[in-house]
Amino acid sequence: MTKSISNHNKVVILLLACLSCSTEPCFDIPKIDRFTEYTKDWFVDENIGNTTFIDSNGISQTLIKQDSYYYSHSFIEDDCGKTYDHFNHSIQLITSLSGLHFIIDVGGATFDSTGFYLRLGITNLDKGYKSMEYDFYTKKTRDSNAIVKFLPELSMTSREFEDVLEIDFKKTFSPTDAKVVYYAKGYGIIKFIQQNGNVYEVNSI
Repeated sequence: MTKSISNHNKVVILLLACLSCSTEPCFDIPKIDRFTEYTKDWFVDENIGNTTFIDSNGISQTLIKQDSYYYSHSFIEDDCGKTYDHFNHSIQLITSLSGLHFIIDVGGATFDSTGFYLRLGITNLDKGYKSMEYDFYTKKTRDSNAIVKFLPELSMTSREFEDVLEIDFKKTFSPTDAKVVYYAKGYGIIKFIQQNGNVYEVNSI
């Protein structure tokens, strides 16, 4: 009986040893490269500078760049000796009239870690903060704070934009808070609708 138990234990030990030697799948570098380039296309274009927004009543205000930075560092995940960079572009923008403070992060690394994302946070006159995160790979939000729709194109008074995310927040903190934000690939915020129904569209790019 003792010999039988001993043999059983040996089998268990061998199985555990085999499991411990298993490796994680290697990175699919070409696929990651494709999504990296696609995600970087969604960076806010800082070359545009401050932009003017105007509502249906002809009232204008400026979306002002406050701060921005970009970082990239090595990100090691698999057991095949492959490495990949985690990158992130962050920018903060404020409105000259509505008291809105937008914080935008676009970045990514690999599919199983940080993914490829757009994060949008909004503060309204220090009355409250809300945020959402959208995954470019799954094409879904990572939280329940907003409903996001992908629009192949959006026609506005100033021009027509392609590849636009319509971000409809579930929570607002004041009548002038942003309820819906339109974010265009290669540009950034091009339109927002306040809780009171007032609509501001970009007027100069």
